[in-house]
Amino acid sequence: MKTLSESDRRRIIGDYVAPQGYYDKTKAMPFLGKVTCHADRIVAGSWHEIVLDYEVGASGLADGAWMKATFKFYSDWALFQTSDPRAANYVSAEYQAGPLLPGQEPATVQSLSVRFDQKGHERPFQKAIIIDIVDGYLNPGDRIVIRLGDKRFGGPGTRVQTFVEKDFRFRCYIDAVGTSRFAAIPGDVVLQIVPGAACQLVMVGSRLVRPSAKLPLRVRAEDEWGNTCWNRGGTVNVVARLDGAEVYARAVPLAGAGWAVALVDDPPATISPMAATSPASMCSAIPPMIFRSPKRAGTRRSRSSTPSMWTEPSSAIPARNGAAIPAPAATTTSSSSMTASPNSPSIATATSPARSSGART
Repeated sequence: MKTLSESDRRRIIGDYVAPQGYYDKTKAMPFLGKVTCHADRIVAGSWHEIVLDYEVGASGLADGAWMKATFKFYSDWALFQTSDPRAANYVSAEYQAGPLLPGQEPATVQSLSVRFDQKGHERPFQKAIIIDIVDGYLNPGDRIVIRLGDKRFGGPGTRVQTFVEKDFRFRCYIDAVGTSRFAAIPGDVVLQIVPGAACQLVMVGSRLVRPSAKLPLRVRAEDEWGNTCWNRGGTVNVVARLDGAEVYARAVPLAGAGWAVALVDDPPATISPMAATSPASMCSAIPPMIFRSPKRAGTRRSRSSTPSMWTEPSSAIPARNGAAIPAPAATTTSSSSMTASPNSPSIATATSPARSSGART
Protein backbone atom coordinates (compact mmCIF):
# COMPACT_ATOMS: atom_id res chain seq x y z
CA MET A 1 0.00 0.00 0.00
CA LYS A 2 1.29 3.43 -0.93
CA THR A 3 2.59 5.60 1.89
CA LEU A 4 2.30 9.35 1.59
CA SER A 5 4.89 11.78 2.85
CA GLU A 6 3.97 14.57 5.25
CA SER A 7 3.99 17.14 2.43
CA ASP A 8 1.78 14.95 0.24
CA ARG A 9 -0.72 14.51 3.06
CA ARG A 10 -0.93 18.26 3.67
CA ARG A 11 -1.27 18.93 -0.04
CA ILE A 12 -4.22 16.51 -0.28
CA ILE A 13 -6.13 17.13 2.95
CA GLY A 14 -4.74 20.44 4.11
CA ASP A 15 -3.80 21.13 7.70
CA TYR A 16 -4.75 18.39 10.15
CA VAL A 17 -4.13 17.41 13.77
CA ALA A 18 -2.97 13.90 14.75
CA PRO A 19 -0.63 12.35 17.31
CA GLN A 20 2.97 12.52 16.23
CA GLY A 21 3.89 9.46 14.12
CA TYR A 22 0.30 8.12 14.07
CA TYR A 23 0.10 7.87 10.27
CA ASP A 24 3.38 5.97 9.91
CA LYS A 25 2.50 3.63 12.80
CA THR A 26 -0.92 2.66 11.51
CA LYS A 27 0.23 2.29 7.90
CA ALA A 28 2.71 -0.36 9.07
CA MET A 29 0.01 -2.34 10.92
CA PRO A 30 -2.49 -4.89 9.55
CA PHE A 31 -5.78 -3.03 9.13
CA LEU A 32 -7.83 -5.59 11.13
CA GLY A 33 -4.99 -6.55 13.47
CA LYS A 34 -3.43 -9.95 14.11
CA VAL A 35 -3.87 -12.91 16.47
CA THR A 36 -1.02 -14.99 17.88
CA CYS A 37 -0.86 -18.03 20.17
CA HIS A 38 1.93 -19.35 22.39
CA ALA A 39 1.14 -22.98 21.50
CA ASP A 40 1.37 -24.81 18.19
CA ARG A 41 1.32 -28.50 19.22
CA ILE A 42 -0.82 -30.07 21.96
CA VAL A 43 -1.73 -33.60 22.99
CA ALA A 44 -5.30 -34.78 22.37
CA GLY A 45 -7.39 -34.84 25.54
CA SER A 46 -4.79 -33.01 27.62
CA TRP A 47 -5.41 -30.02 29.91
CA HIS A 48 -3.92 -26.63 29.07
CA GLU A 49 -4.28 -22.90 29.29
CA ILE A 50 -4.40 -21.67 25.69
CA VAL A 51 -3.71 -17.95 25.21
CA LEU A 52 -4.93 -16.07 22.13
CA ASP A 53 -3.35 -12.62 21.89
CA TYR A 54 -5.14 -10.13 19.62
CA GLU A 55 -3.39 -6.91 18.70
CA VAL A 56 -5.81 -4.23 17.50
CA GLY A 57 -5.06 -3.17 13.95
CA ALA A 58 -4.97 0.20 12.22
CA SER A 59 -8.77 0.36 12.22
CA GLY A 60 -8.94 0.61 16.01
CA LEU A 61 -12.08 -0.65 17.76
CA ALA A 62 -15.04 1.67 18.23
CA ASP A 63 -17.44 1.73 21.18
CA GLY A 64 -19.77 -1.24 20.64
CA ALA A 65 -17.29 -3.29 18.63
CA TRP A 66 -17.02 -7.01 19.24
CA MET A 67 -14.76 -9.92 18.44
CA LYS A 68 -15.20 -13.68 17.99
CA ALA A 69 -12.68 -16.49 18.38
CA THR A 70 -14.29 -19.44 16.62
CA PHE A 71 -13.59 -23.12 15.93
CA LYS A 72 -15.41 -25.85 14.02
CA PHE A 73 -18.64 -27.31 15.34
CA TYR A 74 -17.55 -30.98 15.21
CA SER A 75 -14.80 -30.57 17.80
CA ASP A 76 -15.44 -32.21 21.18
CA TRP A 77 -13.28 -29.63 22.96
CA ALA A 78 -14.79 -29.20 26.41
CA LEU A 79 -17.41 -26.44 26.50
CA PHE A 80 -16.19 -23.16 27.95
CA GLN A 81 -17.82 -21.35 30.86
CA THR A 82 -17.56 -17.86 32.35
CA SER A 83 -19.31 -18.27 35.70
CA ASP A 84 -16.72 -19.97 37.94
CA PRO A 85 -13.05 -18.89 37.63
CA ARG A 86 -11.92 -21.81 39.81
CA ALA A 87 -13.63 -24.48 37.71
CA ALA A 88 -12.48 -26.21 34.56
CA ASN A 89 -12.75 -24.61 31.12
CA TYR A 90 -13.03 -21.06 32.41
CA VAL A 91 -12.51 -18.48 29.63
CA SER A 92 -11.55 -14.86 30.23
CA ALA A 93 -10.58 -11.77 28.23
CA GLU A 94 -8.24 -9.04 29.42
CA TYR A 95 -7.52 -5.60 27.99
CA GLN A 96 -3.91 -4.45 27.80
CA ALA A 97 -3.09 -0.91 26.69
CA GLY A 98 -0.43 -0.42 24.07
CA PRO A 99 2.22 2.34 24.09
CA LEU A 100 0.90 5.84 23.35
CA LEU A 101 2.38 8.25 20.85
CA PRO A 102 3.08 11.87 21.76
CA GLY A 103 -0.26 13.67 21.85
CA GLN A 104 -2.32 10.46 21.77
CA GLU A 105 -5.06 9.94 24.33
CA PRO A 106 -5.52 6.55 26.05
CA ALA A 107 -8.38 4.22 25.17
CA THR A 108 -11.65 4.78 27.00
CA VAL A 109 -12.93 1.20 27.12
CA GLN A 110 -14.38 0.37 30.54
CA SER A 111 -14.56 -3.41 30.39
CA LEU A 112 -14.72 -6.50 28.20
CA SER A 113 -17.72 -8.82 28.32
CA VAL A 114 -17.08 -12.49 27.51
CA ARG A 115 -19.47 -15.32 26.66
CA PHE A 116 -19.39 -18.68 24.87
CA ASP A 117 -21.99 -19.72 22.32
CA GLN A 118 -22.05 -23.12 20.61
CA LYS A 119 -23.84 -21.52 17.67
CA GLY A 120 -22.27 -18.11 17.85
CA HIS A 121 -21.08 -17.94 14.25
CA GLU A 122 -21.58 -19.46 10.80
CA ARG A 123 -20.81 -23.07 9.94
CA PRO A 124 -18.34 -24.62 9.98
CA PHE A 125 -16.76 -22.18 12.47
CA GLN A 126 -19.84 -22.32 14.63
CA LYS A 127 -18.54 -22.49 18.23
CA ALA A 128 -17.51 -19.04 19.35
CA ILE A 129 -15.96 -17.17 22.26
CA ILE A 130 -17.49 -13.70 21.96
CA ILE A 131 -15.91 -10.54 23.43
CA ASP A 132 -17.86 -7.27 23.59
CA ILE A 133 -16.17 -3.86 23.93
CA VAL A 134 -18.09 -2.05 26.64
CA ASP A 135 -18.35 1.76 26.96
CA GLY A 136 -15.36 3.02 25.05
CA TYR A 137 -12.91 2.50 22.20
CA LEU A 138 -9.52 0.81 21.77
CA ASN A 139 -6.49 2.35 20.09
CA PRO A 140 -4.46 0.66 17.36
CA GLY A 141 -1.79 -1.44 19.06
CA ASP A 142 -3.87 -2.20 22.16
CA ARG A 143 -4.32 -5.89 23.02
CA ILE A 144 -7.11 -8.26 23.99
CA VAL A 145 -5.74 -11.39 25.67
CA ILE A 146 -8.13 -14.36 25.63
CA ARG A 147 -7.32 -17.22 28.03
CA LEU A 148 -9.00 -20.53 27.26
CA GLY A 149 -8.86 -22.48 30.51
CA ASP A 150 -7.61 -19.57 32.64
CA LYS A 151 -5.52 -21.05 35.46
CA ARG A 152 -4.81 -17.83 37.36
CA PHE A 153 -7.66 -18.47 39.80
CA GLY A 154 -6.82 -22.09 40.54
CA GLY A 155 -8.68 -23.87 37.73
CA PRO A 156 -7.21 -26.92 35.96
CA GLY A 157 -7.33 -25.36 32.49
CA THR A 158 -9.34 -26.54 29.52
CA ARG A 159 -9.60 -30.07 28.16
CA VAL A 160 -8.45 -30.15 24.56
CA GLN A 161 -10.47 -32.14 21.98
CA THR A 162 -9.86 -35.86 22.37
CA PHE A 163 -9.15 -36.82 18.76
CA VAL A 164 -6.14 -36.15 16.59
CA GLU A 165 -6.37 -33.38 14.01
CA LYS A 166 -3.86 -31.83 11.66
CA ASP A 167 -4.14 -28.06 11.40
CA PHE A 168 -6.89 -27.48 13.96
CA ARG A 169 -7.88 -23.82 13.56
CA PHE A 170 -9.08 -20.96 15.66
CA ARG A 171 -10.45 -18.36 13.25
CA CYS A 172 -11.02 -14.92 14.67
CA TYR A 173 -13.46 -12.30 13.42
CA ILE A 174 -13.78 -8.62 14.21
CA ASP A 175 -16.61 -6.10 13.92
CA ALA A 176 -14.51 -2.98 14.36
CA VAL A 177 -17.32 -0.40 14.31
CA GLY A 178 -20.22 -2.23 15.94
CA THR A 179 -22.38 -2.80 12.87
CA SER A 180 -22.62 -6.61 13.33
CA ARG A 181 -20.79 -7.11 10.04
CA PHE A 182 -17.75 -9.28 10.73
CA ALA A 183 -14.52 -9.66 8.82
CA ALA A 184 -12.03 -12.48 9.34
CA ILE A 185 -8.77 -11.39 10.91
CA PRO A 186 -6.07 -12.63 8.49
CA GLY A 187 -3.99 -15.55 9.73
CA ASP A 188 -5.73 -18.38 11.58
CA VAL A 189 -4.25 -19.78 14.78
CA VAL A 190 -3.22 -23.30 13.73
CA LEU A 191 -2.60 -26.11 16.24
CA GLN A 192 -1.40 -29.66 15.66
CA ILE A 193 -3.37 -31.99 17.95
CA VAL A 194 -1.32 -35.16 18.31
CA PRO A 195 -1.73 -38.55 20.07
CA GLY A 196 -0.56 -39.02 23.63
CA ALA A 197 1.65 -41.75 25.13
CA ALA A 198 0.84 -45.40 24.44
CA CYS A 199 -1.75 -46.71 26.89
CA GLN A 200 -3.07 -49.90 25.31
CA LEU A 201 -2.58 -52.36 22.46
CA VAL A 202 -5.33 -53.30 20.03
CA MET A 203 -5.33 -56.20 17.56
CA VAL A 204 -7.60 -56.07 14.51
CA GLY A 205 -8.23 -58.39 11.60
CA SER A 206 -10.73 -59.33 8.92
CA ARG A 207 -14.20 -60.48 9.97
CA LEU A 208 -14.44 -63.12 7.22
CA VAL A 209 -11.77 -65.56 5.97
CA ARG A 210 -11.85 -68.89 4.20
CA PRO A 211 -10.92 -72.10 6.08
CA SER A 212 -7.15 -72.51 6.43
CA ALA A 213 -6.58 -69.15 4.70
CA LYS A 214 -4.14 -66.63 6.12
CA LEU A 215 -5.55 -64.13 8.56
CA PRO A 216 -3.29 -61.07 8.61
CA LEU A 217 -3.61 -59.16 11.86
CA ARG A 218 -2.50 -55.68 12.79
CA VAL A 219 -1.48 -54.56 16.23
CA ARG A 220 -1.55 -50.88 17.04
CA ALA A 221 -0.64 -48.81 20.07
CA GLU A 222 -3.31 -46.37 21.25
CA ASP A 223 -3.37 -43.51 23.72
CA GLU A 224 -5.96 -43.29 26.47
CA TRP A 225 -8.54 -41.77 24.10
CA GLY A 226 -8.19 -44.47 21.43
CA ASN A 227 -5.99 -42.45 19.05
CA THR A 228 -3.37 -44.52 17.28
CA CYS A 229 0.05 -43.36 18.47
CA TRP A 230 2.42 -41.59 16.10
CA ASN A 231 6.18 -42.06 15.63
CA ARG A 232 6.14 -44.51 18.53
CA GLY A 233 8.61 -47.23 17.58
CA GLY A 234 9.32 -50.19 19.84
CA THR A 235 8.55 -53.89 19.55
CA VAL A 236 5.45 -55.95 20.33
CA ASN A 237 5.76 -59.62 21.27
CA VAL A 238 2.92 -61.76 19.89
CA VAL A 239 2.45 -65.20 21.46
CA ALA A 240 -0.13 -67.95 20.81
CA ARG A 241 -0.76 -70.90 23.13
CA LEU A 242 -2.74 -74.05 22.56
CA ASP A 243 -3.68 -76.15 25.60
CA GLY A 244 -1.00 -74.34 27.55
CA ALA A 245 1.73 -75.01 24.99
CA GLU A 246 3.28 -72.19 23.02
CA VAL A 247 2.65 -72.76 19.30
CA TYR A 248 3.56 -69.35 17.92
CA ALA A 249 5.81 -66.51 18.99
CA ARG A 250 7.02 -63.50 17.10
CA ALA A 251 8.42 -60.07 17.89
CA VAL A 252 7.06 -57.45 15.49
CA PRO A 253 8.29 -53.87 15.38
CA LEU A 254 5.91 -50.94 15.52
CA ALA A 255 6.48 -48.43 12.78
CA GLY A 256 9.07 -45.89 13.89
CA ALA A 257 7.66 -43.19 11.60
CA GLY A 258 3.97 -42.52 11.17
CA TRP A 259 1.21 -44.57 12.79
CA ALA A 260 2.38 -47.04 15.46
CA VAL A 261 1.11 -50.18 13.70
CA ALA A 262 2.65 -53.65 13.30
CA LEU A 263 1.58 -56.31 10.80
CA VAL A 264 1.30 -59.95 11.91
CA ASP A 265 1.04 -61.71 8.55
CA ASP A 266 1.81 -65.32 9.52
CA PRO A 267 -0.40 -66.46 12.44
CA PRO A 268 -1.09 -70.23 12.39
CA ALA A 269 -4.11 -70.86 10.15
CA THR A 270 -5.20 -73.88 12.20
CA ILE A 271 -5.57 -71.98 15.45
CA SER A 272 -9.05 -70.69 16.17
CA PRO A 273 -10.15 -68.76 18.10
CA MET A 274 -7.40 -66.37 19.19
CA ALA A 275 -7.40 -63.74 21.92
CA ALA A 276 -5.18 -60.66 22.17
CA THR A 277 -4.85 -59.20 25.64
CA SER A 278 -3.03 -56.02 26.54
CA PRO A 279 -0.97 -56.42 29.72
CA ALA A 280 -2.40 -54.99 32.91
CA SER A 281 0.62 -52.74 33.38
CA MET A 282 -0.24 -50.90 30.20
CA CYS A 283 -3.75 -49.85 31.06
CA SER A 284 -6.17 -51.20 33.61
CA ALA A 285 -9.53 -52.79 32.82
CA ILE A 286 -8.76 -53.74 29.23
CA PRO A 287 -10.70 -56.89 28.27
CA PRO A 288 -9.22 -59.55 25.96
CA MET A 289 -9.31 -59.01 22.22
CA ILE A 290 -10.94 -62.20 20.93
CA PHE A 291 -11.10 -63.50 17.39
CA ARG A 292 -14.02 -65.93 17.27
CA SER A 293 -15.04 -68.61 14.76
CA PRO A 294 -18.82 -69.17 14.70
CA LYS A 295 -20.59 -72.55 14.81
CA ARG A 296 -21.86 -73.68 11.44
CA ALA A 297 -25.25 -75.36 11.34
CA GLY A 298 -24.91 -79.07 11.98
CA THR A 299 -21.54 -78.90 13.73
CA ARG A 300 -20.86 -79.40 17.42
CA ARG A 301 -18.91 -76.94 19.49
CA SER A 302 -15.92 -78.26 21.32
CA ARG A 303 -15.70 -77.81 25.07
CA SER A 304 -11.97 -78.28 25.17
CA SER A 305 -9.65 -75.44 26.00
CA THR A 306 -8.82 -73.10 23.15
CA PRO A 307 -5.62 -71.28 22.26
CA SER A 308 -4.99 -67.65 23.00
CA MET A 309 -2.89 -64.98 21.43
CA TRP A 310 -1.81 -61.99 23.46
CA THR A 311 0.49 -59.07 22.81
CA GLU A 312 2.97 -57.54 25.14
CA PRO A 313 4.94 -54.34 24.53
CA SER A 314 8.66 -54.11 24.84
CA SER A 315 10.25 -51.63 27.21
CA ALA A 316 10.29 -49.11 24.34
CA ILE A 317 6.64 -48.22 25.05
CA PRO A 318 6.35 -46.16 28.25
CA ALA A 319 3.57 -46.41 30.78
CA ARG A 320 1.48 -43.32 31.50
CA ASN A 321 3.86 -42.21 34.22
CA GLY A 322 6.81 -42.48 31.83
CA ALA A 323 8.26 -45.63 33.40
CA ALA A 324 9.18 -48.62 31.29
CA ILE A 325 6.58 -51.39 31.14
CA PRO A 326 7.86 -54.76 32.30
CA ALA A 327 6.90 -57.81 30.26
CA PRO A 328 3.91 -59.47 31.99
CA ALA A 329 3.75 -63.13 32.89
CA ALA A 330 2.23 -65.23 30.11
CA THR A 331 -1.42 -66.00 30.68
CA THR A 332 -3.83 -68.10 28.68
CA THR A 333 -7.35 -67.04 27.82
CA SER A 334 -9.73 -69.99 27.65
CA SER A 335 -12.97 -70.17 25.66
CA SER A 336 -14.97 -73.36 25.67
CA SER A 337 -17.69 -72.55 23.12
CA MET A 338 -16.00 -70.75 20.26
CA THR A 339 -14.37 -73.53 18.24
CA ALA A 340 -15.77 -74.24 14.78
CA SER A 341 -15.41 -77.28 12.59
CA PRO A 342 -12.16 -77.20 10.61
CA ASN A 343 -14.21 -77.35 7.43
CA SER A 344 -16.51 -74.47 8.26
CA PRO A 345 -15.91 -70.89 7.13
CA SER A 346 -14.18 -68.75 9.73
CA ILE A 347 -15.32 -65.32 10.90
CA ALA A 348 -13.08 -63.15 13.04
CA THR A 349 -14.76 -60.63 15.32
CA ALA A 350 -12.68 -58.16 17.33
CA THR A 351 -14.10 -56.79 20.55
CA SER A 352 -12.77 -53.33 21.22
CA PRO A 353 -10.95 -52.59 24.47
CA ALA A 354 -12.61 -50.49 27.11
CA ARG A 355 -11.75 -46.85 27.27
CA SER A 356 -9.97 -45.43 30.24
CA SER A 357 -11.97 -43.78 32.98
CA GLY A 358 -11.73 -40.39 31.31
CA ALA A 359 -12.96 -41.49 27.92
CA ARG A 360 -15.69 -39.64 26.10
CA THR A 361 -19.12 -41.19 25.74
